[in-house]
Amino acid sequence: MRKHNITYNRIQTISVAWMLVFALVTPLVLIRQASAFAQMTERSIAISSSVAGATSTVYTVGFKPATSGTIQEIIIDFCNSATGPIIGTTCTAPTGFDLVKASTTIVNESGLNFGTGWAINSTLTTASKLVITDSLATTSVSAGTAVSFDIGTGAGANGVTNPTGTTGSFYARIMTYATTTAGDSYSSATTGSNNPPAATVDAGGIALSTVDQLTINARVQEVLVFCVGTTDAGISNDCSDISLNTVDLGIIDSSTVSISPIASANGGNGKNGLAMIRTNAVNGAQISYFAGPVTGDTGSLYLASLRVKNATCTGDGTYATGLQDDQCFNSAGLTQTIFSTTAPVKEGFGMTASSVDTTNGTTTNLVRDAQYDGDGTNNAGNGWAWSQGTTDVIASSMASTKKVLDDEMLVLRFAAVAAVTTPTGSYGVTSTYIATSTF
Repeated sequence: MRKHNITYNRIQTISVAWMLVFALVTPLVLIRQASAFAQMTERSIAISSSVAGATSTVYTVGFKPATSGTIQEIIIDFCNSATGPIIGTTCTAPTGFDLVKASTTIVNESGLNFGTGWAINSTLTTASKLVITDSLATTSVSAGTAVSFDIGTGAGANGVTNPTGTTGSFYARIMTYATTTAGDSYSSATTGSNNPPAATVDAGGIALSTVDQLTINARVQEVLVFCVGTTDAGISNDCSDISLNTVDLGIIDSSTVSISPIASANGGNGKNGLAMIRTNAVNGAQISYFAGPVTGDTGSLYLASLRVKNATCTGDGTYATGLQDDQCFNSAGLTQTIFSTTAPVKEGFGMTASSVDTTNGTTTNLVRDAQYDGDGTNNAGNGWAWSQGTTDVIASSMASTKKVLDDEMLVLRFAAVAAVTTPTGSYGVTSTYIATSTF
């Protein structure tokens, strides 16, 4: 009886021992089966748009193989959030996801000697599974080499359609194979020997996501800042620097043309006119002017000319044919005119925008009108103009390629010459300047 007990105990001990051995061996077998492939590193897929349902999206795939050797087939399987990235489990395609295999191409390849041999396997590729192969068998890579390529170009329909519906995570599984057909049996529908195939060399999972878009609203108001004066302080480089409003041409006679700025020694105040403009009008702006009476002037037959207060103007008031003996200067008109000092000297008054100062801002878009583009020297091509009855444009950015203006400033110079018969008196004219922007 004792011998039997000993035998039983020994048998029991041996049975327990075998059970322990089996318990240890079984996990080892399972771990080996699940780890038949090596895990590729630094896996990523960058997408050009994270908008749900976005079309022609470029997917930039990147990874580093864990195994050195030939790679002739790459499979990328896209799965929804419920099935995830774990290779060996079933994979269900994300809703609305589409590789658009009929028009999508693989471009910008690096790290795998991509060339004419690599192409999408249109037979095996589906809306959610991409299969590309190298038919030339020339691709060999060392472990740790960075591999990347783009799925799609983003042009036309060449690219991927993102998952539709709600935003959130979706996944991709990447697998590599040493021959062009080694991975053909891969099936994501079920688990088993074909998920993944035994011939899988390297593999890894990647998480992606579509997100709600952040909309930022802002408003830029229409801007038009315009100022006219005679003095530029040169501090702020804008209209806050412009002040005063009188240009004095001093003593005018028939011996020479008086051109601003006239020094105080000759009775002037050393000033030119200045007109500065700033606007964000994308369709351009223009600066115009019209002449008006000096304050308190009630004279008859006013011709908007340089004249003595309350004087009566006679004749047509033009430089070409106007009378020379009333207290109203004849005006240069709307054609650029040079004033002559050759006898018999004719009286005349005019203006030119001798330059555009662009040093205050960042643009150079203001262009002077043809009759006001003289340089203030009263030489050929550098004369004067003055409108004595209508509003006239001096400068504009309408014709410029870019039309916005950043504190560009016209320098306005004035000129006058008297005839021998021009009556004595204190002459003056008021000019009003207008800036008009087209937004």
